[in-house]
Amino acid sequence: MYDRNWNRIDYSVWKYRPSDGAGIKKPLQVGKEWRFESKATHFQNGTALTITGESKVVGEEKITTGAGTFDTFKIETKMRQVNSNDQTKASTINAVPWYAPTVNRWVRRTYKLQVEGRLRSSNTEEVTDYSRKR
Repeated sequence: MYDRNWNRIDYSVWKYRPSDGAGIKKPLQVGKEWRFESKATHFQNGTALTITGESKVVGEEKITTGAGTFDTFKIETKMRQVNSNDQTKASTINAVPWYAPTVNRWVRRTYKLQVEGRLRSSNTEEVTDYSRKR
């Protein structure tokens, strides 16, 4: 579940307070930067994380996906997650969403997760179709 600015607030067993912070801050323009802090709790095993990060709008790009071609803002987000009970356990996330204002969402996003310095996950997501409510 996301808020109106694409900050994650609920992700399966993870709950974020106030959110994960990885969304957008309008109005977007190249060069805009922002920082964020939040907490996350895993409701099955009780793990608690402290999240800090920063985002920057690094450019404007035209992106083509299965859903069409979009004018986008490219945003680079870097997050660090630290286990609140064991400060030696940390992970970093580098995410790059391409946000398209015309559809009010990201249309492509890359995501890399490193845990204790090792790459654990790397993926790219794209919008392949969309429609507007009538």
